[in-house]
Amino acid sequence: MKKKNSLVKTDHKILLGLGIILILGLGFILIQPAKQQSFITVGTGTTEEGDVRIELTPAISDTLEVSIAANTHSVDLSKYDLMEITTLQTSQRTLAPTSAPTLSGHHATGKLVFETNKKELEKGFTITIRGIPATGEREFKWL
Repeated sequence: MKKKNSLVKTDHKILLGLGIILILGLGFILIQPAKQQSFITVGTGTTEEGDVRIELTPAISDTLEVSIAANTHSVDLSKYDLMEITTLQTSQRTLAPTSAPTLSGHHATGKLVFETNKKELEKGFTITIRGIPATGEREFKWL
């Protein structure tokens, strides 16, 4: 009888161990960050006198997060508020960013964030930045 009880206890320990492993494994899967869809980098402008090179690289997860890099040798970037001069155009609507980096000096990087979703961006989208020299309006398109 002791042998049978000992086997039952061993079986319970194995099942308990497997249960713990399963729960931990599911927990690990559930806390993984959302998979992002990334796009190619699109740039405009130069670093020549009076101009600014701006490059945008979008990535979509729960929101549209766009890495921005602005580089110049002669323009003071602190005069430009990306929250005021940037828009996102989708097939359905035009949006302002919900957050944007503060530009300063001659080299600036950060993330523009737009509250939208993957479905809304499926047909392509355009980000427009107005007023940064030497171009009055810069359009960055992803189709």
